[in-house]
Amino acid sequence: MPSYLGQSLPETSETGKKAYQNFPTHAFEFWGAPVYETSNGELACPGFTGATYAANPWDTVKLAGKPLPGICEIEIKKNRDVDKKKAAGSDGARITLHGMEPGAATIKVTIWTPEQLRVFQSMWTEFFPGDNKRPPKYPKGKPYPPALDISHPACNMHNVRSVVIVGGDGPTPGSVPKTRVFTIHALEYLAPGKESATSSPVQPIGSIYEPGPQPLASSYPANVSPKNIPTGSDS
Repeated sequence: MPSYLGQSLPETSETGKKAYQNFPTHAFEFWGAPVYETSNGELACPGFTGATYAANPWDTVKLAGKPLPGICEIEIKKNRDVDKKKAAGSDGARITLHGMEPGAATIKVTIWTPEQLRVFQSMWTEFFPGDNKRPPKYPKGKPYPPALDISHPACNMHNVRSVVIVGGDGPTPGSVPKTRVFTIHALEYLAPGKESATSSPVQPIGSIYEPGPQPLASSYPANVSPKNIPTGSDS
């Protein structure tokens, strides 16, 4: 049986069909057939086996405390809003920092069992409703759709704690046969804070075509913040 990141993936043989013969079939739209409903209420399909959720925290993304099924990969991009003003004919520039931009998160969810697909479809309709109509009992004044808490080791590294889902695409055929990949696009929920724009004049450090060693950027005190960081020197 092939494996992907430590989890079972679809078998290529017909073994295991007899194990489902005592279960009723289920009219669930899946790319394998037939689909059965097991005694514990989960969906199964011969040849498509594996745990519903990943065991490794790096393969699991949680939204609003709920783990996404299958194998998850996440990419976080985070940067500052920066203005660069360059004087004509000179090296260097004046850099103005306007604070942090909301981070962007791309989550790829690889699924290969009918139960994973069923769980994902249920979560997707909850987290990304098809319209902006507020539910009847939704609190007034609260943003809708709401931001969702997100949990993954990469999010911890970038200090991304909550996101707003802005779109999704797929599922498309995955790189492993019989898998499908659904991609979720989200933006970090980052409430506006106090004005934090700072201007940092950057001294020209010369052309790489000029002879002699080039100084480090930290050798200019104006480029170093806070001031107690020691300046460097070329070795």
